[in-house]
Amino acid sequence: GVSSFGFGGTNARGDIWSRCLRGHRETSNITSAAWLVERSNFYQRIFNHEKPGPHHNDRVFALGSWDAFGAAVELEKTGPGMYMFLCILGETCCEQFRLVLNQDNAQCIHPENPMASAKDKVVGPDNKGKGKNWVISGRPDNSPCWTIYQVRFEWSFSWEYGEMKKISWEPTDQVAPPKSRVLLHRHLYAIAGTWTSWRFQDMNRNTDEEGLWTTTVRIGLQGREEFQFVRDNDWLQALYPAVPNARRAGVPICGPDGHGKGKNWVLTGNPGEIYRIQLRLQVLPMSQASPVPTQISVTVAGDAGVKTWHNGHTGTSWADYYITGTWNDWTFAAMQKEKRKSAGVHRYVLRLGQNGYEEFCFVMERDWDMRLYPDVPEAQQGQAMLQGPDNMGHGLNWVIEGAPGSRWQITLDLTTEDRSAAVTWEMVARQVLPKQPALALPEPG
Repeated sequence: GVSSFGFGGTNARGDIWSRCLRGHRETSNITSAAWLVERSNFYQRIFNHEKPGPHHNDRVFALGSWDAFGAAVELEKTGPGMYMFLCILGETCCEQFRLVLNQDNAQCIHPENPMASAKDKVVGPDNKGKGKNWVISGRPDNSPCWTIYQVRFEWSFSWEYGEMKKISWEPTDQVAPPKSRVLLHRHLYAIAGTWTSWRFQDMNRNTDEEGLWTTTVRIGLQGREEFQFVRDNDWLQALYPAVPNARRAGVPICGPDGHGKGKNWVLTGNPGEIYRIQLRLQVLPMSQASPVPTQISVTVAGDAGVKTWHNGHTGTSWADYYITGTWNDWTFAAMQKEKRKSAGVHRYVLRLGQNGYEEFCFVMERDWDMRLYPDVPEAQQGQAMLQGPDNMGHGLNWVIEGAPGSRWQITLDLTTEDRSAAVTWEMVARQVLPKQPALALPEPG
């Protein structure tokens, strides 16, 4: 506070109450006791059922992106601690979900990380499941849109082995008929950009063409705007370009997922210029061969002309996974994806240089913020756990040592449950480079 003493005898004081953020008087938040609530729920289950794990009265429900996480779908109990439900992949051929026990959001069963595969650790029941979902994608299985997937959840407990939870899914040979698709949830698409302060602005659904969404954008005073698209107002279902500041039409569209932070389309023009933007999602018939089940395109029309982006890596050479290392000065080399029988497996053939020593890691979609790397530096085969994708792997690489000039096939296997075996390599050719001649030193005179 501040005190003031006037020469005429008037005294005044002003006090301002605020929180000190630094120094020896710095304050901190009082605990919210969320951990206490969580442990209380856990011990309450033990008190009620005399042990952790499932109970015969438990009912398991699924919340998913198929209806914007609206209604809970009850899983069918197929045996003690065994549950099952059917999931229909929508127009993006990709859906997310998590489980809820007894329709209580404070008892959520979910993966440890967002955008998880079936191999990720299953945790819960707790109240930390919001935003942490499993992702079912039909693309690795070459499944078309409207494919029906069977999802299984297994939950058991024994005093000898403890608690075990496992999630799995697989496509069935059934596809939802056209009549039943009409009854499915109709998804909404919004645009979010710099002119909306990244708030969601609903797009207009075209009544004449299914899957076409339109909007208009006015360029602001800076002469530049950036944007993405979002399904059902959920940032974990964003559509975005593969690289930041995308202007070139050859850059493919990625998503819907939560990996699009910082990757935006860019519009430039005079302040006040109007751009017309179209988002089109066209579900391809099963009879049409295509690398993607849904063709997604973004079209921007303004005074400078028309520009269109596509998914499916059209118009340029683009891969899902790249390898980068010492032999190519840490640039990106595309990995070859295996066929359907080995979906999720990527390979690359490397030739060792003159030193017989190379380091490497992997990068998704040429984005260093989506790096795959070992958990220790200079990792040998089978001695490190696969980490990522994230931006935490600087200086963490695998190492191959061998005869100079020998060729090695590197395999990235994303289907294995053993993360220490996800990256392997083997020699495929022993072509040795000729030794460099030694430099002739002058004889001492």
